[in-house]
Order: sequence, then structure tokens, then C-alpha cells
Amino acid sequence: MPHSALAPAGEDDLDGLGAQRGGVMPFTERADVTVVVDSSVPGMGRVYCGSGRADRTLWVDVDDIVALSPQRVLAPIGKSA
Repeated sequence: MPHSALAPAGEDDLDGLGAQRGGVMPFTERADVTVVVDSSVPGMGRVYCGSGRADRTLWVDVDDIVALSPQRVLAPIGKSA
């Protein structure tokens, strides 16, 4: 997926996701939303991540995040050290 295809979510989209502007959430149940996951992430085990809200944090298994997203793309998007 080219970077130019990515766009920030609008207010209606955020409301539909139960998210707040500026919040970060690692997955969604919506089939019309593509979740992009760095290919180095699967197998990391449990991680802390955003919940889409400023006042909540999740502690979840990364493989569950990947499995829960109906539209997902695994790609080498992070920089290697």
C-alpha cells in the first residue's frame, strides 16, 4: 500500500471506532479499515499499546491484535536499528 493511500480518520470515523482524536488503537473489527502492522511485530508476545482513548492503555498479545483485524497488511514499515 503506498503511503499516499493513507489518510487520517475523520470525526465520524473516530466516533464509529469509539476513538478520540490523537488516540492510537492497534486494531478494529471494521472490515472497511485496513490495519498496517510492521512485519517484525508478530511473535513479540504481550505489549502495552493505546486503546484509542487518552485515559486507557491495553496490555495484549500482539498475535491477538493481528488476528482480530479483518483487513490487515503485514509489511516491513519500521526502520531497523
